[in-house]
Amino acid sequence: MLLECGGCCLYSCGSRSRPLPARAVSILTAWFNDNRDHPYADGAEAAALAAQCQLSVAQLRKWLANRRLRTNSTKHIAEVVNRRRLKAAARRRYTQISRCPIDDELRQR
Repeated sequence: MLLECGGCCLYSCGSRSRPLPARAVSILTAWFNDNRDHPYADGAEAAALAAQCQLSVAQLRKWLANRRLRTNSTKHIAEVVNRRRLKAAARRRYTQISRCPIDDELRQR
């Protein structure tokens, strides 16, 4: 059995999920892209954004969390890969510098 939901019959009776209005998604997407370096809305900002989109704060926070997960936007992938490379190189340099013949002898005993 399908629910009548404003002329749209896409959802079954048990479904609780509904897509957000297109206007809200465009506002949230614009905010997200403007705040890509730190895509976390604080309390006052979240409340204002939710009111502008006509959503609850919980819906807003869930949308932002999903968007961060789906876009991996908290850190750009190139930055993450570069940071991993630098850490690995630093570890290799540290192990090469810290090795001395006396330590090798002690390890063998």
